[in-house]
Amino acid sequence: MPAFDARQEALEGRVGALAILGDTQRTSFFERYVLGREDNTDRQPALVADLVAQDPAALVLVGDLVFDGGSNADWEWFDGLFSKLPRSTPVLPMWGNHEYWWLTSERRTEAQLSARFQGLARRRYYSRRLGHIGLVLLDSNLFISSRHQLKGERHGSVLQRLFEQRWAQQRRFFEAELERFEADPAIHHVLVFSHHPVYSLGPWGHPERRLHADLVPSFLSHSKARAWFSGHAHGYERFGLRGGERGARGDKAFIVTAGGGGPRPEQLELRDSPLPPAYRGPRPMNYVLARERGTELELVVRGLVDGSRPGDVERITLSKLDSAGQ
Repeated sequence: MPAFDARQEALEGRVGALAILGDTQRTSFFERYVLGREDNTDRQPALVADLVAQDPAALVLVGDLVFDGGSNADWEWFDGLFSKLPRSTPVLPMWGNHEYWWLTSERRTEAQLSARFQGLARRRYYSRRLGHIGLVLLDSNLFISSRHQLKGERHGSVLQRLFEQRWAQQRRFFEAELERFEADPAIHHVLVFSHHPVYSLGPWGHPERRLHADLVPSFLSHSKARAWFSGHAHGYERFGLRGGERGARGDKAFIVTAGGGGPRPEQLELRDSPLPPAYRGPRPMNYVLARERGTELELVVRGLVDGSRPGDVERITLSKLDSAGQ
């Protein structure tokens, strides 16, 4: 089967909405039969079919494409799930924690990704442009060494220092790309993507200290940076800031679109959140369509609203920086 194209050249001249989908992994045997988690295998094709019917200009996959990044069987499932998506549609994949799965070496995952996506060149983070929208795709797994001690590794080990070096390099890349897009008059909006969420009320969405300390301040201070999309915390959540709140230059949205099939937690609001949720409602399997509307950015959340029927979950409009500079 031909590979999808992730190169910038494939995005040139593409017209339409950007589709954003996260966590398309299958529920594992252990999760289903031991932990008792939901299995969405039968519903995933309906969600992807609805996405394909929207004829998106491109698709971002926000990590956890499969349960085990090195598994041939899991990737064969992925191939079948996206078999109806035209190969002319550029697809931009990201690394989630399941791409770093503990049974899998990074090289095996890289080989699986390279076989399916052209133009990655072993990059874990990168940027692209789609029309007047800048895209910055990050590898949020790189904060792992500062989040907890790696198994079997002493503090300050070679492996931990490697992860710290990778994180520092990515931080410099992130700040440089935001500056580059901010200075480019052809770019009107910038979208940021990380697998791990900035905000979440789910049991798997703990606010990550390094995202908040190292990356979020730059996102808030750049007026063109409009929305931060993430996965990991299966389901749908949205948090937001209006221009001027907490130093935000322009409206900002933080969206968890982890509704591609991974088992959703039974409940949210298991902890206090540093930012109250802007959306309180159903959390169906979902994806997001982002498109420019004049000077505004429109986000349409699509999902299986009754468990099987595709429909709109909500629509959000983000305004540009106002004349007061907030």
